[in-house]
Amino acid sequence: MRIKPFFFTVMPLTILLFQGCGDPFSNDLLREDARFLSAAPDAQVLQVKLPEQGTIAMNKTRQPLVLSDDGGRTGDDQFNDCAGSASNGGRALWYCFTDNFTHDVNQGVLGFLDLVDKVLEYPPSARANNRRIWGPWPGEEKDATDFRFEMERCEPGTEQAEDWCKEPPNGCKLGNDRVFYAYALEVRSKQKRNLSSDQGWVKAMQGLSVPFEGTRYGCGNLDFDVDRVASEDPTEKGKGSLLVQYDTRPPQADQSIGEYVKIDIVFNQFLPGDADEGTEPVDAQYNYLLENDRSGQFAYETRADLDENNPLRSAKEKLEIVTRWNTFGAGRGDVRISKGDLKDMVAYSHECWNQDFGRVYYEDTFGFQPKEGDEALCEFESWTF
Repeated sequence: MRIKPFFFTVMPLTILLFQGCGDPFSNDLLREDARFLSAAPDAQVLQVKLPEQGTIAMNKTRQPLVLSDDGGRTGDDQFNDCAGSASNGGRALWYCFTDNFTHDVNQGVLGFLDLVDKVLEYPPSARANNRRIWGPWPGEEKDATDFRFEMERCEPGTEQAEDWCKEPPNGCKLGNDRVFYAYALEVRSKQKRNLSSDQGWVKAMQGLSVPFEGTRYGCGNLDFDVDRVASEDPTEKGKGSLLVQYDTRPPQADQSIGEYVKIDIVFNQFLPGDADEGTEPVDAQYNYLLENDRSGQFAYETRADLDENNPLRSAKEKLEIVTRWNTFGAGRGDVRISKGDLKDMVAYSHECWNQDFGRVYYEDTFGFQPKEGDEALCEFESWTF
């Protein structure tokens, strides 16, 4: 689902012509369009951010850390310093795992939101009362689908074009106007171009949102179904679906209070299209919380065969990982492995790192690495498990 390059060459001229109309009706349209835009999911707002490496001097003054959506990555060798040992200067093992997984979520899982952001740089193709549509547009030559993005404002007590306006997003508080928005990124096989512009579309992504005071922050949910894409595009190699719940709030203008971001993702037999051959689909749950003071927590749970190279131990274990960090970047990671070939046994790993992300304490019960460091140096004293 990519846009032909010529689209981004031609459309800026269209915008200039559109915005050049100064009558009140056009200005009202622009203001109304802006309300829809504020309710659309934003790839930047929903980026998972970790304390950024490379701010050691600032850390030593105990100042709040800068946050990054890539953990301070600097290139293809970004994980070569993840040896973990407190004596070799490497980054802590479970901080590195969190960093790695964060990057995968941002680029491979939520990366499709970049397409939404690109689409919304341009004015709607069609407008109706409480509804906006962008497209339809052709994908690139190698793509088998066209796509469009549509939104609807849901107002209680009014007739709605879609059933998706019946209930507001679960867990979200509505404003005084009681309004929320529904949106969908839709795909359609190029073989269906003979149909009318409203026929044959399949919702690859759909969701509901309550915008926060006219910003791209807010509360909502979205469902991205790769199988629906594959039903229209035979070249799609991915599988499964994602269910995302989010609640975000903007930072104060002076940064005295940082942004608040809470993202929960459920993976249902999910397999990205660029996965290595032989990779199995994943059922998993991912939780991310960034507090206003830049402290945060990451949690991941899945079932996987951790002895994948041993055919005699092929049962899937339950893997649970929780990492936490404070305002200055220091944190700890706790891991629990159970079920599967472990049966009634339970294995644990505990690790702490300092504000420079270097290990200060480690132990596990399954002999993966030797115990080292001093637990008294941990910023978080209590174990998650």
